[in-house]
Amino acid sequence: MTSANSLALGNPGQVSLDREALTPGVRQGQLSVDVVVPAYNEERNITSLLADVTMQQELPWFKIGRIYVVVDPSTDRTEALAAEFASRDPRVQLVTKPRRAGQADSLNWVFRESGADVVVSVDADVRLADNLVVARVVRPFADDANMGMACGRAVPMPFQSTFRVAEHASYFGWMIEQAMKEQFPDGILSVRGCILALSRSLYQGLTLPVDLPGNDTYMYLCCVSMGMKFLYVPEGSVFYRLPGVLGDHIKQGVRLRFAMRGCQQIFGSQLTRFDRSPGVLLRLIVKRPLDGFLWLFAYGLGELNYWRLRTNGRPVGGLWQVSDSTK
Repeated sequence: MTSANSLALGNPGQVSLDREALTPGVRQGQLSVDVVVPAYNEERNITSLLADVTMQQELPWFKIGRIYVVVDPSTDRTEALAAEFASRDPRVQLVTKPRRAGQADSLNWVFRESGADVVVSVDADVRLADNLVVARVVRPFADDANMGMACGRAVPMPFQSTFRVAEHASYFGWMIEQAMKEQFPDGILSVRGCILALSRSLYQGLTLPVDLPGNDTYMYLCCVSMGMKFLYVPEGSVFYRLPGVLGDHIKQGVRLRFAMRGCQQIFGSQLTRFDRSPGVLLRLIVKRPLDGFLWLFAYGLGELNYWRLRTNGRPVGGLWQVSDSTK
């Protein structure tokens, strides 16, 4: 039986591509790449993540110019730790915002500031699998001039304890997501904001709504509606932490529901529909019945909470409550 621990701790070399395989065959010249890390209260991970980013290997066909760390005013040492890193690497540029305005506002700032061929957005609470992750998610843009957006693969870190309902429910949800990605690799379920890349043609025409929680979904729908290509790049893996408490798992699910509702109001229900396969859920429940039961239980609680917030006129917006157990 596959466990979260064996998946998350697997040798990154099992999914890596060598330098020859990462050599583009279409575009001439060198791609310019900027990386953006929006951050808020991320002192526990920001130093490790910036170490991962600054150690990314550049290949002859692309070069990382700026690494923007855009910090909403934090109550911890996020800004100080990022400033310390910036003092050691001239590519790292710390941007401190005067007030908390959310991730969309941070990305909008970089979209206006950067002129790079590709902007790569990385969540501040993840770790990169190895030093070729950026190369893998950027590679499609060197092969296809109509590439608008590419998204890497998010892999759960090992469970934090022997048994937590939230971790097992979240891991089962991740398994559903992976199974659906295999059937619909370029569909909306393949979009995860943990790491994604946007072409200049796409990001320079974007202004993300600051009151919408689903920035990644919104960018995907803009890409598709503008006639550009989207590609899921599973080799570009990052590790993220599963929620350790049930309340955080439910908050994430409610946030997703409000994100999809907001995007449906903008783009229409047909464009934002999920490609579903009931057989996938049934097969996974048979394979992992306990995790499946816990996921169904948590899913039901999430639905109740979502409708309660909608009924009370309290939608989840761009400044959502942080899930502390995922940090």
